[in-house]
Amino acid sequence: MIRIYGSSYTKWVYPTWADLMKWYYDVPIRNYGVPGYSMQGLKRLVYTTAQQDDTVIVMWGNPSRMDYGVDLKFITERPEFAQSGGGPVYENRWGINTFVHEDMLFARRKHADTSLFEKLNNSAECIVETQNFCEAHGIKYRFANWANLFVDMDGREGSTPGKPINLERYLKNPLFNYNYNNIKQEMFLGDFPNGLLEHQIANPERPNPDWDPHASAWNHWLYFKEYCTQLPFANRNNLDTLEDRVSQFADWYSNTTMYDFGIKTHNEFVTEKLVRTRRNIFRMFFKNIT
Repeated sequence: MIRIYGSSYTKWVYPTWADLMKWYYDVPIRNYGVPGYSMQGLKRLVYTTAQQDDTVIVMWGNPSRMDYGVDLKFITERPEFAQSGGGPVYENRWGINTFVHEDMLFARRKHADTSLFEKLNNSAECIVETQNFCEAHGIKYRFANWANLFVDMDGREGSTPGKPINLERYLKNPLFNYNYNNIKQEMFLGDFPNGLLEHQIANPERPNPDWDPHASAWNHWLYFKEYCTQLPFANRNNLDTLEDRVSQFADWYSNTTMYDFGIKTHNEFVTEKLVRTRRNIFRMFFKNIT
């Protein structure tokens, strides 16, 4: 079993690199992608779903997303924590609360609540801890990045990259130095630390419409073809079919508007509209693809 984890660059309303893998390889594949998931959430999802002899592929998400654990007693006594990065904690407007049980859950911190240093170290720590977990439990693994995680992501807009930082300054901290230098860079698809966002910027042809800043379906196809077709699994020899279907969809999607989908912002796809829109798009363009 191949288990794939990530956020919206792994599961979106149209096929991502992960969906293309599912259609290409002739082995069981499950896509656990959830738009808006934090790196901590992805790590914990691997802990609770991956099994011995699985192959795990994690596309690490936005390091600005960090979680905190709450229960009703805590936020009653500390009402300042009742508002998460996604709105009131228990409303879960964007569906990004994780590991919910009764009143206990992990909610999204507001971006301003954490320092750049904490985000950098958390990114490295999540990667290293997941490496260690997989190796300890006989789980094969590969990683990928949504974008370069070791830059300053705060304040970026759309598909722009993060701002460069003086990484050497942060590496003087002994814990961050340990975590960063224990990342097994050879296990990453692509050129670490860059990710799909940088690949998207380097390949600007056939972009999404302006209202959707995600990597386009065509970007996902190019990324998949370059980095994801050489894994040691039997395949269906259907690259030409996949390319043709993605090409048709990319041309159609580039001319759509938000009003075609009944939304006011692409973030509405993070809610229940993701499932409905994804199902409809797959039926229209990707039916019987295998």
